[in-house]
Amino acid sequence: MAQNWTDDTFAGSHVGQTDLQNMENNFACLKSTFSGTAAPSNPVEGQQWFETDKDGTRVYIDSSWLALLQGDANTKLWHYRNDTCDGWIIDATVTDKVLALEGGSYGTTGGVTSGSWTISGLSQGSHSHTVNSHNHHVYNANSGNDGRTYDSNGNVKTGIGISTNNNADYMDYESNAYDQTGSGMGDMYTNNKSPGTDSKTPAISHTGAWRPAAAVGTLQKPYL
Repeated sequence: MAQNWTDDTFAGSHVGQTDLQNMENNFACLKSTFSGTAAPSNPVEGQQWFETDKDGTRVYIDSSWLALLQGDANTKLWHYRNDTCDGWIIDATVTDKVLALEGGSYGTTGGVTSGSWTISGLSQGSHSHTVNSHNHHVYNANSGNDGRTYDSNGNVKTGIGISTNNNADYMDYESNAYDQTGSGMGDMYTNNKSPGTDSKTPAISHTGAWRPAAAVGTLQKPYL
């Protein structure tokens, strides 16, 4: 196709056939949008050029050829707005989705929806509670040998029990476990609690109403 535009296509000194051919070439440029693999050699501001090897239209602005956005009915773009752009319509068939790039867990096919709002792949570790061996016991102060030891003054050095010293009852600490009974109030006693482990695995739940924070817009396609 013709790409070079001839401005001077009429003068009294021109050869008529030459001027007519230049006019015809100019119309061919307009008809094809100066189509070709190379840019026109004498562009002006606002001139369009269809680059044939890239199937794209460019416009000459500020001494540069800038590409124009174009697409067919399958071209869809996300817009951060609620109303439609000029020449576009909203595609309401795809809703309630975030944006993602193909690859990885989403697969290698674009133009499809994938994934689920149901959260999966969560895991949690179990933990355990261990009970150590220990004793609880209270001795009858009226019993005989209760396993306690005393100092030279008769005071309790080790032991747990109700002891009488100077007519006052008090609790003493005992390092060993004894079951003492007597004529007094009787023993309170728990002996040798065996150690054990209680394992628990906590459950993780989610609500289907959860959504990640998102900038909400519309998916639009050319109005063809």
